[in-house]
Amino acid sequence: FKVDVSHKEIPVRIIAHERVEAYGEDLRALASGDEISPQSGIHFRAIQGVSGAPFSNDFEVRWQVVNNDKEARDNQCLRGDFYPSEKGHTRHEPTKFRGVHWVQAYLINKRTGLLCGASDRFFVLIT
Repeated sequence: FKVDVSHKEIPVRIIAHERVEAYGEDLRALASGDEISPQSGIHFRAIQGVSGAPFSNDFEVRWQVVNNDKEARDNQCLRGDFYPSEKGHTRHEPTKFRGVHWVQAYLINKRTGLLCGASDRFFVLIT
């Protein structure tokens, strides 16, 4: 994707909940930096930063998921790529490897392919 420097950036915020299964029930809300145990999961949702409303279907959200701690490295499972959203600008990630990991959401205009906004990094500490 390309950055649209002429377009005012749209605020993007991530909300997250602990959720063992991708389509299971929310167990608890998570804030950036919260601890979570391995063998669980996190359901991330990208929303409009100011209003908290969902984004229209004119946009897609791509997720950068980064785990680069020792346990992931030892298991040859380092990550840092961009991944598509699942239903409704969401992404479910298992909490497999201990360490500090982060997720960031990028809002892209489907028609132009231009980046219109990005969230802050959402940090997760898997203990």
